[in-house]
Amino acid sequence: MTIINSVLIANRGEIAIRISKTLNEMGIKAYGIYSKDDISSTHLSYCSEVFELNGVGPSAYLNINEIISIAKSKKIKAVHPGYGFLSENHLFAADCMKNDIIFIGPNEKILKNFGDKEKAKKLAQKLGIPICASLGPIKNNSDIQNFFNEIKKDKIILKANFGGGGRGSRIIHEKDDFSEVLSLVKEEAKSFSGSNLIFAEEVIEEARHIEVQILGDGHSCIHLFERDCSFQRNFQKFIEFCPAPNLSSQTKDRLYNYAIRLCESVSYKGLGTVEFLVDKNEKIYFMEVNPRVQVEHTITEEFTGIDLIRSQISVFNGKSLRDQNIKEGIVLGKRASIQARLNMESYDKKNQLIPTTGTIKEYDIVSGPGIRIDGAGRVGFENNGLYDSLLAKVIATSEYGLDEAVRKLDFTLRMSSISGVETNKNLISEILRQELPQTGSVNISTIDNNIEVYLQKLTRGSQKTVKEDNKYEVPNKPLIDSALTENTIQSELVGTVIDIKVGPNKNVKRGDTVLVQESMKMHHPIKAFDNGYISNFFVDIGDTVSTGSPLFEFIPDKKNSQKLPEKDQSKKSKKMRSDLLDLMERRKLTMDKSRSTAVKKRKKIGKRTARENIKSLIDNNEFFEYGDLVYAAQRSRRSLDDLIKNTPADGLITGLSYVNSDIFDKEKTKTAIMHYDYMVLAGTQGVNNHKKLDRMIDVIKGLKVPLIFFCEGGGGRPGDVDAGDQNIAGLNIPSFHDFARLSGEVPLVGIGSGRLFAGNAALLGCCDVIIGTRDLNLGMGGPAMIEGGGLGVYKPEEVGPTSVQYPNGVIDILVDKEDDAVVIAKKYLSYFQGNLGSWEAPKVENLRHVIPENRLEVYDIREVIDNIADIGSVLEIKAGFAKGMFTGFIRVKGKPLGLIANNPLFLAGAIDSDGADKASRFIKICENYNIPILSLCDTPGMMVGPEIEETGLVRHCCRLFLAGANVTVPMMTIVLRKAYGLGAQAMAGGSFMAPQFVVGWPTAEIGAMGLEGAVKLGYRKELEAESNEEKKEKLFKKLVDDLYEKGKAINAASLLEFDTVLDPIESRDWISMVVESPIDNAVKISKNRYIDSW
Repeated sequence: MTIINSVLIANRGEIAIRISKTLNEMGIKAYGIYSKDDISSTHLSYCSEVFELNGVGPSAYLNINEIISIAKSKKIKAVHPGYGFLSENHLFAADCMKNDIIFIGPNEKILKNFGDKEKAKKLAQKLGIPICASLGPIKNNSDIQNFFNEIKKDKIILKANFGGGGRGSRIIHEKDDFSEVLSLVKEEAKSFSGSNLIFAEEVIEEARHIEVQILGDGHSCIHLFERDCSFQRNFQKFIEFCPAPNLSSQTKDRLYNYAIRLCESVSYKGLGTVEFLVDKNEKIYFMEVNPRVQVEHTITEEFTGIDLIRSQISVFNGKSLRDQNIKEGIVLGKRASIQARLNMESYDKKNQLIPTTGTIKEYDIVSGPGIRIDGAGRVGFENNGLYDSLLAKVIATSEYGLDEAVRKLDFTLRMSSISGVETNKNLISEILRQELPQTGSVNISTIDNNIEVYLQKLTRGSQKTVKEDNKYEVPNKPLIDSALTENTIQSELVGTVIDIKVGPNKNVKRGDTVLVQESMKMHHPIKAFDNGYISNFFVDIGDTVSTGSPLFEFIPDKKNSQKLPEKDQSKKSKKMRSDLLDLMERRKLTMDKSRSTAVKKRKKIGKRTARENIKSLIDNNEFFEYGDLVYAAQRSRRSLDDLIKNTPADGLITGLSYVNSDIFDKEKTKTAIMHYDYMVLAGTQGVNNHKKLDRMIDVIKGLKVPLIFFCEGGGGRPGDVDAGDQNIAGLNIPSFHDFARLSGEVPLVGIGSGRLFAGNAALLGCCDVIIGTRDLNLGMGGPAMIEGGGLGVYKPEEVGPTSVQYPNGVIDILVDKEDDAVVIAKKYLSYFQGNLGSWEAPKVENLRHVIPENRLEVYDIREVIDNIADIGSVLEIKAGFAKGMFTGFIRVKGKPLGLIANNPLFLAGAIDSDGADKASRFIKICENYNIPILSLCDTPGMMVGPEIEETGLVRHCCRLFLAGANVTVPMMTIVLRKAYGLGAQAMAGGSFMAPQFVVGWPTAEIGAMGLEGAVKLGYRKELEAESNEEKKEKLFKKLVDDLYEKGKAINAASLLEFDTVLDPIESRDWISMVVESPIDNAVKISKNRYIDSW
């Protein structure tokens, strides 16, 4: 076994300190390095011995030859690269190996494959891991235009092939100047990775950044759960947490499987992170692998209790995962951990991120139970702006969930004090309070899109615009021979000059790039503001400059000036009109931020606000709201100010938006949204919100768009007195009549949560599908109405709970919370919006084994469905009701289908009254919206017997014949096992001649009725004639076996009762063949087009 007794830490700052601590605990000697300008760095005091490097700045830490020389001369056994610097440099790993030094990280070959993002994506794709569209290498403008033409989107992202931390990544729009951005990204890539190779990638809108922690020993890999890293600015993370909230267990399992599959394919050894984007529909896209320890490894350590650095070192010390007794475990309870990166940074007047410099005068980060601080800060530490701006990582952990962990973190930051250098401490607190990490609603664009709002909120504290009178002079400032003139262009930030585009005494045009500065891992081009020429440079490539440092002298060409005239500039600076200000202020009052008391009450019961639900549902925050300035019709009893503040939108938010536009063409995703607002008069139906409802019904009719309706509320509102004597009971309002007329005209998706009674319940009940949360209480009358009718006194929780309404079939889909309901609503709606361009096929080989060979052994029909449908595409409807009949939507090769299927686990697949009702209503939905129907048949027939006839079986079963016989959409039937009598015919639209195909699997068997029953009826005399019971039983069995042989699939196909017999793995191809042509989702024109409520 390898024995590591000494380690050279080829890094600095907090990660060097972190590694040193574990080495000390393991009894391993820790050695450190430092550059000439980094002698005050805190990490030096944590090492047994430190060695000075030649050079200054980050480049000193990149000198492979010098670092190897130090390790060899001191006979140091291993090198730990930490993160950044040389951690992903395959040449460094190779040189370590050549010199018999253990590189604590993946080998040269793995670093070559995973270090190049394009190579990593190709490997992932080869392994069946989904990726987003990309093109590389990008060499010129035409390559960029070709990619725009290919993906048909208005923006893409250019990325460096090598490196991480968000460096070398830039969004580019189709209308942008390709040359400028292309040049910038190539320069950034070259400066930090040594390669200017870049590629283009599609932008996944509103995606979350989810990464999986991997640990491998070279033979096997395990995952240590996921981290949510969506809080980013300029593609750089600064708040991370685990586990990822509001992400389904199925999606997490897929992420884990993808990560392990990818890493095990290369025999990965050490720590690694596999990074993914997950869009709002939980579609996964592989991004890259970071083959090293991550900055945010700390939260995984706190979440799992595993010292990742120790485990990493132990692997390279020859200990396998098994030796270390590390397994993929289950973290019990609600344990969660969140980290904030305290960075020495600020924002300038243009809201651009810049590093801050200075000497720390006060450094007091409070601690306590569940708080961990990994940092390199101390009083007297001098930041020269040359290195990464990370000062400390503050990690908060709670056994009671992410909510409490966030509160701990926020409290810690607010109680902590740092002075002498500006940090983002206050900004992080502001963002934590506004964005609520525990909701899982933040995506990778949220922070950048809202940074101006956060900064405006910070009237004091450490995060503010850099002031000119608080400059810090960097070492080695360029010498200036003459006094500065008015034509001297000065630096607006701390950074390094990495490129000069023109020479002195050269003419430039307005907009030309003169030089490029690097700051905060981003490149900042300094452009000519007018036509002119450069008379003198005060800097050279490689110089580090501070705010206010002179860069060059620019002499404008006054004769050929292209500078904007003063009058045009003055127009831009005009104050906002007062009428617009009034409108903005009024709109603010309708937002949650102006309703803190009501929001707190809502949060106290664990519910989201109406606007939070809508925000999570819609695309790109595009919500075209109708009637937002309305208030309750109670002017005669309440002040106008009171009504405006406390009854915004009269408790019903209505409007139009786009849902799933990231998947389908935007014009197909226009959707109406209505949401009763329980924070306004308990979501009751008032005079004005009835008018809004009626208005939206007309809009929906005219535009022919689907509706998603959140219906929580208590029914009619008696307190709207402004209607006066013109209305007694309100029975003449058109709302319920007109809403019911929408049925069958457009898809109606209802969502029920909390308390939902009376008129609200009537609207919900008219929807095609009802999605209910577990806390839903649903009834046609609430407690007050029940008590008023003399029927007793009940609590709201006793009326129509989900334990009643789900098994009785009223609720179609049951979910835990409102955010889950939104995800399901979007998925449900997607089946009516068209075909998917990309999909993941199941392992169809499983279909050969899913039906037991013993014909009497039952199985779960869902196993068949999961191996026919595209992965992740199944949405079951009414799973809690009539369990012998499956109904739901699936996709096959991206195309939507409705599915009905017998489930032999219940009544052996026999069709009872509830099952027939369930299937026939679902068939009508598919027929109405032109969704092809797939029927999986395994039924012994209709259920029979005196008891079942008491349910009205004759009428109910015949609904299935009526529905099936009148469909015009393609219908397909696959017989899995039993197809007996009327029940089998009903599963095929009334006849095996009705569907586009009726095929059997080899396990299929058919008969006019159940085989045993057929023998008893058809051979009654022969059986009665045999007096010997043993012989009678043998005769009976023989007759049944004969009928079974006669009715086997191949025999049935030979007589054309089946179109053919399929190898089960052929099923998807047959289905796809029938639905090959595009689906027209236009609603059918018929006299009786409504969707029956039952």
